Amino acid sequence: MAEGLDLVLAMNTASAERRWEEFEACFTADLRAWSPAYELEGREAFSAAIRQQNEAFDDIRIDTRVVTEQASTVVTEWDWSVPHPSGQGRVVLRGASIHEFREGRICCIRQYWDNTGFVAALTAERGA
Repeated sequence: MAEGLDLVLAMNTASAERRWEEFEACFTADLRAWSPAYELEGREAFSAAIRQQNEAFDDIRIDTRVVTEQASTVVTEWDWSVPHPSGQGRVVLRGASIHEFREGRICCIRQYWDNTGFVAALTAERGA
């Protein structure tokens, strides 16, 4: 099922680098997407939500680790990080995603994370 993992990695890279056509090509038109921040139907709705999310940040990095791969499902854990506004270090949001596939595209994605630590780290002052 390396094809599924390759697609997940391509999706992550395209979103971090704001290559939106490549990002959207990873999904079926009827994609279902859920996270603590949204519940969406449709590739365009999901793409719009991720674009809006990523607009606020520069130099997004996504480190992905595979938990399991099966015939039509890939589960990953990930670290999504951005530079701290002070310019000192990075702020990391850790989470997990379940990706389901149909006909070589992601048809369902469920993502889980806790914003509390991320927001606290993002807003914390860092000394010089």
